Amino acid sequence: MAQISSLPVLIVGAGPSGLVTALSLLQSKVPVRIIDKRTEPGVGWKGAGIHPRSQELYRLLDILPDIWEKSYQVPVGKRVDLDSGATADFFIDPPSEPSPPRPYHCARFLDQSHHEGLLRAHLEKFSCFVEFGTGLEGLEQKRDHVTAELLKSNGEKLSATFSYVVGADGGKGITRKLLGLKFYGDTYASRGIFADVAIDGGLERNIWHLWASREKSLTMTSLCYSGHDNTFGFFYIAKSEEQLPKTPDDLLKTFCSETGRTDIEFAGFRTFNDWTPNVRMVKQFSTGRVFLVGGEMGSLYCFNVMLTTLADAAHIHSPAGGQGMNSSIQDAHNLAWKIAFCHLANAHPSLLSSYDGERRPVITQMLGTTTGLLKASTTADTAAFERTTSLHMLGINYRGSSIVLDERNPQSTAEGNDYYDTHDGLLRAGDRAPEASGLSIVECAPSSLFSIVSNAQNLSLFDLFRGTRHVILTFGIKVAVLEALRTLVAKTIPNVTPMIVYVLPKDISPGPGSKVNAEFSGADLLVQDTQGYAVLHYGVDPDSTDETMFIVRPDGIVGAVVQSGVTGVERYFNTLLGRQE
Repeated sequence: MAQISSLPVLIVGAGPSGLVTALSLLQSKVPVRIIDKRTEPGVGWKGAGIHPRSQELYRLLDILPDIWEKSYQVPVGKRVDLDSGATADFFIDPPSEPSPPRPYHCARFLDQSHHEGLLRAHLEKFSCFVEFGTGLEGLEQKRDHVTAELLKSNGEKLSATFSYVVGADGGKGITRKLLGLKFYGDTYASRGIFADVAIDGGLERNIWHLWASREKSLTMTSLCYSGHDNTFGFFYIAKSEEQLPKTPDDLLKTFCSETGRTDIEFAGFRTFNDWTPNVRMVKQFSTGRVFLVGGEMGSLYCFNVMLTTLADAAHIHSPAGGQGMNSSIQDAHNLAWKIAFCHLANAHPSLLSSYDGERRPVITQMLGTTTGLLKASTTADTAAFERTTSLHMLGINYRGSSIVLDERNPQSTAEGNDYYDTHDGLLRAGDRAPEASGLSIVECAPSSLFSIVSNAQNLSLFDLFRGTRHVILTFGIKVAVLEALRTLVAKTIPNVTPMIVYVLPKDISPGPGSKVNAEFSGADLLVQDTQGYAVLHYGVDPDSTDETMFIVRPDGIVGAVVQSGVTGVERYFNTLLGRQE
C-alpha cells in the first residue's frame, strides 16, 4: 500500500457540508485533503434553498456575492386542490422584511450541482481540488492522529495520517459505519420521487406549482424552476409504495392524468430518484478525532439514472422546510473553526467535544420541526403550507454551551432552551451576533492586521466578522483595559489574533487629540455607531458606566458577553484552550 504525505485534515465527501468545511479551514490556513468516491460531480436540484442564516455564514466566507449572482429568490407558490379545483397562493418561504439586525430576509434558490460547483471553484483558488474517484476504506485512531486507508477507482490503495477526519459522505457513507455509529429514528410509509426534468413550455417559471389531493393516488406533486437552462425540480408523493410510479414514463402519465395538465411540454428527465421518508440521527457526532457533519435528505436511491444526494453523514431528515442542507452548512462552520483553533492555537482537543454538544440539540429540534411538516405534506394537510420565519434559522442558538460565557446573564443555562428561537429578545452568549450598519470609521491602527478596512467610509459589523477570526466588540472600555486586552491576546493566542473593535455611541464626537481617540490605544479599529444599531441590538446602555465586551466567534455566534474586563476575556479563551483557571 502506497504511503502519501500527511495533512492536518481529511474530508470525506464533497457535498455542500464537506466543501464548506474545506473552504473554512483553508481560509484559516489549515491544509486539507478532500476526497469523494464518486467519479464525477453530481447533478440535481435537491437541497436548493439557501436560508438567511446560511447567507450570513457565506458572507463570513466572503462568497455571498457569488451565491447571490447565481441564485434567485424563492418564488411564490400556487396550490391547486385537485379534489375541489380551488386554487390558492402559498409561501414556501415565510414572507418577512429586512431589518438592521437581520438584513437577509428571504431564502434563495440554487440547485445543488451549481452550488457545489461554486464552492469547488473557491476551493481551487487555494490550489485544493476534490479528488473524485477516491473513497475511504479504513480508519485507525491513535491518541494524536488518525490513519486512513484510501481506495482509488483504478484499484490503487493509499495510506496516510491526519490530525482529524471529517466524514461528510452521506447517511449510507462509510465513515459512520467505520465508527460503529448507528442511526436511530423512524421510516414513514409514504413514498416519493425527486427528479430533474426538462420543460420546453407550458409552465411559468416564476411560480412554484403544486397540486394536492386527499382522494387521488398522489398526495402532492410540485414543479419548480431550477434557475438554470430549462430544468425544473419535480417532486411527487404517493400514498403508498404500490401507487408510486416506477419509471419516468409512468410518472408523466400519472401526473398528466391526475392533474389534467397535458399542455406542459416535457422534454426528458435528467435525474429520477425514488425517495423513502426517513428521519434519523446518530447519538453522537464524533468519536475521537473523527467527526460527522451534515444531513442527508431522506433515503434516496436511483431507478435508472444518476442519483445525487445531500452527501452528509450525521442526520437524515425530511426535505420539508428546507432545513437539512442549511443545517449541514452550520455543522461545517461550527466544526471547522474549532479544528482550526486547535491546530493553530494548540488548543486542547476537548474544545472539539463542544461540536456535538452544540449541534446535536439543534438538529434534534430541527428533525421535530421538519417531521411535522412532512406529516402534513403526506396527508395533503394545509398545515404543510403554513411556515414561520423560524425556518430562516436566524434564531438558532447555543445558549448554555460549555464553551460560552455570559457575565451579563450569568443564570443563562441550556435547561428548557428553544434552540430555534431566542424568544426573549435579549442578546445572550450563544446567540447569533446581530448585524449593525452605519458604522463610521474614526481611526484604524496603522500596524493593524486589519487595516484593509481603513478606506471604507461606511461599515457594518458583518463587514468585520469573518470565518477566520474572533472579533471583540468593546463598549465603554477604558484605555488601560484595551492595552491589557491587546497584551493578553498577543500572549494567549498569538497565532489566531482576534480583531478588537472600539464602538462609540452615536452622540459622542471624537476628534484628533480627544480623550476618546487616546483611549483607542490597543484596539484595531475605532468606529462610531452613527445609527445607534450596535448599541440597540447588542443591548448596551450608552449612558451606563458598565464596560461591556462581546466576543464574536468565527461562526458568527456570540461566544462571550464580558463585563469583568480582561479577566473575563482570559476566562473565555482559556476555556477554548482547555486551560484550568
